Amino acid sequence: MPLDVSLLPASLAGDADPVTLAVSEGALAGGIAGTPPDRSVLKEAEALCAAHLEAGTPAIGLHRLLELVRCHPGTERLQLLAVRLLDRWSGREHSIPAWTALSERFPSCQEAFLLVLRWTLRMRGRKAARNLIAVRFPRPPASPDEILLRARAWDELGATAEASADFARLSRRDPANPAVPLMRARMLERRGHQHAARRVLAAALRRGGPEERLAPEIARLNADIQALAGVPRARPGAPADTGSRVLAYLLEEAIRRRGAPERRAVALGRVVMVNGSLGAGGAERQLANTAVGLQRARLAGQAIAGHPVEGPIEVICRSLDDRPGADFFLPVLREHGVSVGCYDRFPDFGGDPAGSLLAEWRHLLRFLPPRVAEGTARLTDVFRARAPAVVHLWQDGTILAGALAALLAGVPRIVVSVRSAPPPDRPERDRPEYAALYPLLMRAPGVTMTANSHFSAMRYAEWIGLAPDRVVVVPNGLSMPAAEPSGGSRELLDAFTARAGRGFTVGGVLRMDENKRPYAWLDCAARVLARRPDARFILVGDGELRDAAEAHARALGIAGRVLFTGRRPDVGFWLRQFDALLLLSRWEGLPNVLIEAQGAGVPVVTTPAGGAAETLLHGETGWVLGSAAKPDLDEAASRLVALAAGGACPVDSAARARRFVANRFSLARMVEQTMETYVA
Repeated sequence: MPLDVSLLPASLAGDADPVTLAVSEGALAGGIAGTPPDRSVLKEAEALCAAHLEAGTPAIGLHRLLELVRCHPGTERLQLLAVRLLDRWSGREHSIPAWTALSERFPSCQEAFLLVLRWTLRMRGRKAARNLIAVRFPRPPASPDEILLRARAWDELGATAEASADFARLSRRDPANPAVPLMRARMLERRGHQHAARRVLAAALRRGGPEERLAPEIARLNADIQALAGVPRARPGAPADTGSRVLAYLLEEAIRRRGAPERRAVALGRVVMVNGSLGAGGAERQLANTAVGLQRARLAGQAIAGHPVEGPIEVICRSLDDRPGADFFLPVLREHGVSVGCYDRFPDFGGDPAGSLLAEWRHLLRFLPPRVAEGTARLTDVFRARAPAVVHLWQDGTILAGALAALLAGVPRIVVSVRSAPPPDRPERDRPEYAALYPLLMRAPGVTMTANSHFSAMRYAEWIGLAPDRVVVVPNGLSMPAAEPSGGSRELLDAFTARAGRGFTVGGVLRMDENKRPYAWLDCAARVLARRPDARFILVGDGELRDAAEAHARALGIAGRVLFTGRRPDVGFWLRQFDALLLLSRWEGLPNVLIEAQGAGVPVVTTPAGGAAETLLHGETGWVLGSAAKPDLDEAASRLVALAAGGACPVDSAARARRFVANRFSLARMVEQTMETYVA
């Protein structure tokens, strides 16, 4: 049964989260907070939550859990399970109010407090996180549970001294409890202090701790210490965690052994492009455009930028079935004969551990961050066997997963294409291993970094410490999608027109996730509608916030004026139905949709996210709002209303937009510039 999202509008309108609402409704209906549910109910709830998390259907599980919360509004465990499902369904940003409220209702709920603390640290910084701990613990905790919670909180902040002090207090209070030294040891181990972790466990064992639990951990640490004996300590200023330390060591070894690649031949040989998936994203679109452009030239015997393309051209993704729509661009690649593989199905070490390039380092792979370990084990020997002239890695996550493999395999030319802003600018995605990876990677001969906007190029160069010209700007190439409808789109539009009538149409083409702000988009739509009752709105795209966005439209009272098309194969058709396009992203590289909209003659209104401002002529083919962090929705609505009145852009803005896009964002030029990075 699908989730009845009409149950959730208040949370999505910013009043209260759905779990808190369910608690309030249950209390008002006569639920007795002090009466726990039967054991069978808790068991059912646990199984239900686990099943829906594993199946990727959290909305369905949440519907049932909210019913149980209403029946038992005082039961912490039911609320915790419901918030976990909400978190998976709506995304972390929109579930944080629920986690916060849960922590306030049940101060002993360690998971809720630690998760809110982690989010605060990522999004607001260390000072705000420390303040959160100070508010939660205005005086030193007295009970073992409270001491443990504060110790874990200090650990989240990386405050090892404070955490160790609380762990020591716990050990004195309950010296026979093995959980305390085990947690303290794991904290030290994560920070790269294996010797100190071993000392903590050995001391606990001497105090009479259970040998069956402590001795295996000590033996494992002894093996780890021996395995890490040849890995240098982290350099000053570098990430000190074990994963980053091992990654830096292996990168330096790979760079040293690979040496300086030979000069490229005139003709371009095998090219392997790697990305996480082929989903309907901007980077994936440009990857597909580039691969198809190279393949067409290869099959036609044409040179690109003076270089014949011998190929073959190949694409490798991590997976095409780990989420709906991950294979969006697969048909176009297959249509042009581009080989596509998935490395989550490749065997580790090429199926031959003893003969693998990684044979001497296999003992270290377990210390690498999981994404790096997987990519290195699955791709290194594949790259060696296929001997590509170029490996082209797209986006930060893929660069992290594949760069070490490409270096170890001795690939002569490695191109890394970054988008948007560097990891530190996106704290929810940042990891310490990025700081270990990029400075070393960009020291290696034959490695080129490209960005699709000047904004991204500047920020990555600043972060890594590169000269600005070390990051090559290759703007996206426009491949205008076909204007013909398909897959029932014409019927969908006709039904919407019959219901809502014709009028000024504001469109959006976006993945419905936190970055694209579908709720704010709809809030802006409501403002436009208040001033232009004839306006209507079309949102093309899907994502984890789709159901919640539809609920938000209902809560705003504008659902009858909004069409949610879902993911459509004929975006070009929908663009031509718009009178204006609105984009409210937090982060962007160079947004394809802004380019495509102008190519269709549609003016745009956008936040200045990433390189968005580079895609238009401000005041002529569109408008750039003042802030990406906190967009002024009244300003956005005013720009759209002015467009509806015909006064926001010059009368020839449609023709000017088409000319501007054709000159600035040529697909042929993008492929030529990419070729130049391959053969430089």
